[in-house]
Amino acid sequence: MTVLHQNEQRALHELRQKDRELRDYLLRNALTESDSVGDSLLYVYELGRVLGNIKNHTSAIACILARQYLESRHDVLSYDSCRKQQGARGLDIECELRGGGRIIGEVKTTIPYGGHKLGAAQTASFLKDFGRLTDETAVSKYFFVINEDSKNEAMYLISRGGFDSNIRVVNLIAVQGPKE
Repeated sequence: MTVLHQNEQRALHELRQKDRELRDYLLRNALTESDSVGDSLLYVYELGRVLGNIKNHTSAIACILARQYLESRHDVLSYDSCRKQQGARGLDIECELRGGGRIIGEVKTTIPYGGHKLGAAQTASFLKDFGRLTDETAVSKYFFVINEDSKNEAMYLISRGGFDSNIRVVNLIAVQGPKE
């Protein structure tokens, strides 16, 4: 098992806390057919408050999985994948290799808006990340996603957009294998 760094431990702890709060809320509350529209709004509002920005937690976990993936395939120096705040500017992954050089990457937890195809804003976000990866110098470049549709879209966009053809697209869910 991979050792978790301080910020990674904190991110997982926060997710577990959110899980406990959500379970508690759902045990105490339920939407029923007889609820008014106002009651429904309060329920959904409170649900959103409990969940907060769950996308940041999804991204943090994906960054941890990406670090584990890289450590299993490269001789990387240890780094804390959650050191950078989720959503902050800059590359999601920047790690040094033992012996010199660096690996860079972006992590996308996007689920295609249109089912199998990215929406316009999602496509623009992918293209921005591909541009960032193309403009940087690194031994290896990665674009991590969490589903096969996003992987397929990423590979298509890279092939059509004049981006660095050495960008490797990896589906983090697929590389984990089935849950036992």
